[in-house]
Amino acid sequence: MWNRQECTFAHSGFIDGACHLADTLCLNFLNPGVERLKRNVSGGWHDAGDYNKYVNFAYASVIDLLMSFQLHPQAWASDQMGIPESGNGIPDLLDEIKYETDWLLKMQDNDGGVFSLVGVQNYTTASPPSADNSLRYYGPKTTSASFSASAMFALASSQFRKINVPGAQQYALILDTAAVEAYTWAVNNPNTIFNNSGLLAAGEQETSVYERSMRKLVASVFLYDLTGNSTYRTYVETNYLQSNFKQWNTVYPFEIPTQLALLYYTFLPGVTPSVSSDIKNTFRNSIETTNDNLPAHTNQNDAYRSFLSDANHTWGSNRTKTSMGNLFAAYKEFGLNPSNNAAINAITNNYIHYIHGRNPVGLCFLTNMEHLNAGKSINTVYHNWFRHGHNLWGDVRRSTYGPAPGFLSGGVNPSYDLDPCCLTNTCGIYNPDCIQLQPPKQQPILKSYLDWNRGYPQNSWQITEPAIYYQSAYLFLLAGKVNFSGENINSDTKAKQISGDIDVATYPKSMVLTSPDFSKFRLSVDNSGLLMVVQETNPIVPSYKLMSGNLLIVESAKGLILRAPNNTLWRLYINAAGIVSTESLPFLPSVHTKITGGDLFFESQNAGVILKDLDGICYKISVTNTGRLIVQSVSCT
Repeated sequence: MWNRQECTFAHSGFIDGACHLADTLCLNFLNPGVERLKRNVSGGWHDAGDYNKYVNFAYASVIDLLMSFQLHPQAWASDQMGIPESGNGIPDLLDEIKYETDWLLKMQDNDGGVFSLVGVQNYTTASPPSADNSLRYYGPKTTSASFSASAMFALASSQFRKINVPGAQQYALILDTAAVEAYTWAVNNPNTIFNNSGLLAAGEQETSVYERSMRKLVASVFLYDLTGNSTYRTYVETNYLQSNFKQWNTVYPFEIPTQLALLYYTFLPGVTPSVSSDIKNTFRNSIETTNDNLPAHTNQNDAYRSFLSDANHTWGSNRTKTSMGNLFAAYKEFGLNPSNNAAINAITNNYIHYIHGRNPVGLCFLTNMEHLNAGKSINTVYHNWFRHGHNLWGDVRRSTYGPAPGFLSGGVNPSYDLDPCCLTNTCGIYNPDCIQLQPPKQQPILKSYLDWNRGYPQNSWQITEPAIYYQSAYLFLLAGKVNFSGENINSDTKAKQISGDIDVATYPKSMVLTSPDFSKFRLSVDNSGLLMVVQETNPIVPSYKLMSGNLLIVESAKGLILRAPNNTLWRLYINAAGIVSTESLPFLPSVHTKITGGDLFFESQNAGVILKDLDGICYKISVTNTGRLIVQSVSCT
């Protein structure tokens, strides 16, 4: 579904050669004549209906997909989705994200700063993409692009670290370094901006001062998770109250990366409990009590069961709809109130049904899907490849192929209007197109849509343009309904099974894991429940020793019970978001297996304990050669 710079799709009708090869020697926008400043910025995703590439616009898309991998790993376990990288031992979603982060790494300068965008002047373009030979330029380094890239690098590193193959582990280290260096540059250059409108590419990619601060906040969350460095934790806890989420005490379908990053933060080790509770309570209370959230569904405020306030039906409303669904999904997946899970499942289903055709215009908002049994899908989108009137790709109804299947358009937009030049009679030869179209004009909000792809001055991009952040929000939501859990992900998932918790009854004994190079690492907790992983150099005295394979605890939300130095009880378990967590226990559960006098010891490399979250999804906990835990979604059988 992504419009890679490779410009290929599975169907033969949508195969194109490599495009924009000049990006390997892209011109510096501020100094285009300086030969030594030419830069290889090839690769990456085209942003939307044009072929420009923006770091700041990639931010929401990459974080959507990485958070989807975090929250819905069962949907993304497959390594056989038919992309060029399939079969390399890395889930294909991460391979696809790597295609973008590889480009982001090319956009990073030696000093850590990140260049802002790649694009053309004067909106030049061609179809197919391989025919576009326009001069392209890269924009200067900026604070916002550097914080954006840092956040993407850091979260991507955390996800790649879960994949216990050498290539993924090595790539995670590269991203780790890049994340820290981009953050450091941005901190040292806090007010470096570049407003590109009217100069380079299309949409304005520079952010507001507030949004720059939020991207720093999000990067700090993910860097704290990645490094454990308290500097990042201090920044988050000192500044999270400045977010609109906290200023307004409201969950809403914009600023998704900020809201989800803060919720993610509450499950990380070492977080101040009062901060964690404040964020969780704000998120929970807003979902449950804000009129536009759960009450709107309880009160049946939308005949199509996918409520979004009138004011929030703007340009890109299909992303806003699916983002609202993703906020509900996060409320469920982070376990904020399991008693509402059934209701939330129904609500998230309804947002998907809206996209798939249960809406007032009766259209599936994905292109060219009737061959996959969509009753009535959209026939065209605003895109320079699939442009108006093209005899191969312009429109399903009037061209050989129509646009490539599966692109999500922007959606209804009651604020749509013709280009302002139509009012001032300055559109030149395009004046005949200055016609008010009904629809999308003068319609009810949910009917403000037209299935067409005219450019200037009709500017159909306000309604029908696809964009990477529309696709990512939709896939994020859809992934929650997909389950590949029956697939055998690894050959070593065969496990011995046990019911209830495992109680390691003798302090300081605990669980000892063996890394790929046969180093031994002990997991333990301190008096506050903070999980620690320390290399074990003393002889191990096991009471329960697994010579090979893994150990599966078959019941959901059960885990390993450890003693802290003060003899308090802590359960190590997998929370609903797939994060290894600890919780205090006032007493031993009635059903448990006791290990007395020694350790729970996994002797074979890469082996570990398999735990189930509340949804019954299984995760294997193992350890790398450096002692970092790997938490990977695996088959439960």
